[in-house]
Amino acid sequence: MLSELAVLAAMFPEELAEEEVAHTAAASAFLVRSGGAALRVSLPQRYPLQLPLLSLSCPSAGHG
Repeated sequence: MLSELAVLAAMFPEELAEEEVAHTAAASAFLVRSGGAALRVSLPQRYPLQLPLLSLSCPSAGHG
């Protein structure tokens, strides 16, 4: 799981918010930002057997 995060950080160094990377016994989570959007990805402890949880926030989407 950490190796996948390292690959994402190498591919998207500007978008991956390092301060938003968290690792606990239950899951790992990280935040990807692009423009006005933020995608929080939570990887459960049993990932990839369990699906990741995705949460997309686009506060500026309604202001166009």
